[in-house]
Amino acid sequence: MAFDYQSGKVFGLNFKEHDARKMRHVLKHYGKLPENQGDRLALFLRLQTFETSLDEDVSEKVKEWFENGGDLPSTHPVTAPAEESSGEDGEDEADEDKKEDSDEEEGSDDESSSDSGASANSGHELQWEDRERALRRHPGMDVFDLFPQRDCQHPDALLCRECLDLSITTDIEYGLLNGIKCPLCAAVLTDHDVLCKASSAVLKRYSYLREKASRPDTFVMCLGPKCGGGQIHEDPEPLMVCDHCKFKTCVKHKLPWHQGQSCDEFDVDDSQIERLEQEEATAKLLAKDSRICPKCKECVVRSDGCDHMQCRCGNSWCYLCGADWENILRLGDAAHGRNCPNNPDSHSRTRSQNSANETALTNLVHGRPVNEAQTRAKYAKQAARREAMRPLALAAAEQRMKEQALAKSDSDSSNKSGPPKKKAKLVSAWEEK
Repeated sequence: MAFDYQSGKVFGLNFKEHDARKMRHVLKHYGKLPENQGDRLALFLRLQTFETSLDEDVSEKVKEWFENGGDLPSTHPVTAPAEESSGEDGEDEADEDKKEDSDEEEGSDDESSSDSGASANSGHELQWEDRERALRRHPGMDVFDLFPQRDCQHPDALLCRECLDLSITTDIEYGLLNGIKCPLCAAVLTDHDVLCKASSAVLKRYSYLREKASRPDTFVMCLGPKCGGGQIHEDPEPLMVCDHCKFKTCVKHKLPWHQGQSCDEFDVDDSQIERLEQEEATAKLLAKDSRICPKCKECVVRSDGCDHMQCRCGNSWCYLCGADWENILRLGDAAHGRNCPNNPDSHSRTRSQNSANETALTNLVHGRPVNEAQTRAKYAKQAARREAMRPLALAAAEQRMKEQALAKSDSDSSNKSGPPKKKAKLVSAWEEK
């Protein structure tokens, strides 16, 4: 049974009518944001739970805010200060009012406690009903995956250090630096949690990847064989000289500096054209089993599972067409691309679309878009290769024809010199005598 996006209304709007930005703004204003703020379903479920905890008048004001905007109300109503009274009569009246109020409060304690308990229980039951719907929507996931805890607060004695190191190492290998989860409670670990709970070897790898991910785009690694360092290069010239080992690196090609050649001359060099042809062959192989993430433009390979892909950058999309998964949840299968089999009115991919996918993968493997000069040089090299191979192929074909003719003449002469072969007389079994 799939999640019903039409029936359950929160603040007067159902799931499809709600705007993710408005839901995030309201939850942030009241300090109720979920851990996965980019998940529209998690925002809707948290907003649904938050509505049950509000008074009716506050809930109506928040509902008006969703319709008309304005200022959000406070969850704690502000009471006006009591006016100062003068004289003994005023003091006596105030004392009597306090006594009456205290009596009324004592009499209504039981009712209010029962009402609050009922509302809390109803909200708790509603929250679990929502979670059950979400689990039916995603049968391959558990409740911790769909609703991760905010903090990892269980004692360290309950968690095996080796299991924690293995879990963190596995997440790091998959590139999930911002989504490392506790293997016990599935809470997303913060940097402080990793620093406190991981071993020194895992922490060293984690710190290195964190530092590498925080580098600016102008940071270039030195390609010196014994250096391993890097530095920021903001000079428009492509030549970078390492400050430590003085090794020269070409920033444009990410290769050792091509002495005696400019970058344009090096682009059309025979070695670079051969490299480009190898990269195109690699791209054709990758195009069969991989896709490019629409957000971070990295290559993603699916080993198994459904079409819902979640990249390590946090983006969720369809593996077949690249459509945003939030739009698919909001609009249904019609949000898939026209060439996606999941679309109700799908069409097969054209040759130009397949070629565009291979070109994008070639640019990714190459490290940058292939310029026009390289394309012309590649076609010229292929034409020269064909011209050089044509006479060799012609000579090989003539030699093969001569060998076939010689073999045929030898077989004919051997048949003529020997006794004639007798033909076998085939007779049916019932005709034999």
